[in-house]
Amino acid sequence: MIRRDTDEGLRMLVHLAGRRGQTISASQLSEALDVPRSFALKILGRLVARGLLEARAGRGGGFRFVKRPADVSMMTVIEAVQGPPLLNRCMAGSGLCSREGTCPISSKLLTIQRQLNRLLSRTTLADVVPPKPGRRKDEDEG
Repeated sequence: MIRRDTDEGLRMLVHLAGRRGQTISASQLSEALDVPRSFALKILGRLVARGLLEARAGRGGGFRFVKRPADVSMMTVIEAVQGPPLLNRCMAGSGLCSREGTCPISSKLLTIQRQLNRLLSRTTLADVVPPKPGRRKDEDEG
């Protein structure tokens, strides 16, 4: 499941990525996306720590998207904010479930988990960032 902080982080990154190179304050992001400022700052800090955003302090400071949208997968963002998205805790690794080896559901869940991971890894922010007005999406990816 995608947590609320991850959903908000994705929305903030898409917002920033759509403003190519602009620095936007946490207050502006908070207001534009209807996210409490303190909550936004917590999420933005994680995205800065993972190198997805640049933070600038002081007057005129804020946050700036530093990657190409085509180079940032949804999986990268999800992992930056919440860790890996898991269908069930047993998908996190061996030895975490007392039913391991006898559960009839885990093998099917593992197949679905792998498909989900592939899809999230192949889907990039470029797939969701709206193109600039007057431009095609493929022109914006560079």
